[in-house]
Amino acid sequence: MSDEFINFISRKNFCGTKEWAHKYISNYYAKEFGDKREQNLVFVELGVRDGIDLTMFADWLYKSKVIGVDIDPITEYSYRGYGKWDRRESGYGKYDVKFNELNNIDFIQADAYNIDTVNKFDDLSIDYLIDDASHILKDQIKCLKLYYPKMKKGGKVIIEDVGYKYHRTEPGTPDEAISALRNQSKDLYDFKLFDLRNQTNYSYSILIELQKR
Repeated sequence: MSDEFINFISRKNFCGTKEWAHKYISNYYAKEFGDKREQNLVFVELGVRDGIDLTMFADWLYKSKVIGVDIDPITEYSYRGYGKWDRRESGYGKYDVKFNELNNIDFIQADAYNIDTVNKFDDLSIDYLIDDASHILKDQIKCLKLYYPKMKKGGKVIIEDVGYKYHRTEPGTPDEAISALRNQSKDLYDFKLFDLRNQTNYSYSILIELQKR
């Protein structure tokens, strides 16, 4: 089923940092969502930037409710010189389907870690939540606590790019960030690490899956 997911998005020319930079699609998302196309899920992504990844997930999970949260509006912006592909239409990725062409997407422009934003979601309502927002460790820890009541039992919080801010501006290492998230989640979630640093050129190609007990 993971091949079906990859073939589906490849036919629509998906290209985004979740795969070319970090290999998250081939190592995690294709396997996780490959058999869920027909399910009715509530899928939330914190930090959606130009909406390319959110649109891709919504296109595949066409029976699901897909909700993006970002402090900035979803905008298509011009090429910014990162290479890899032609970004004349969007800043970080491309997909042949546009955000506003799908009926199963909602967007909330707000601070994802603000309690008023969190409370827009019902308790026990979310099946999947991706934290791809600030990449700051304290916010990732906050996410685990704030959204815990909103997750269904067995629901999964997925934290991407663990250690990114350490890579940029903060003291410490990505391994210390992994340890901190493991410790903070131990009473709430089952912890699973996808360390893809040996497959990429990025020291923060690290994804953590946390399943609510």
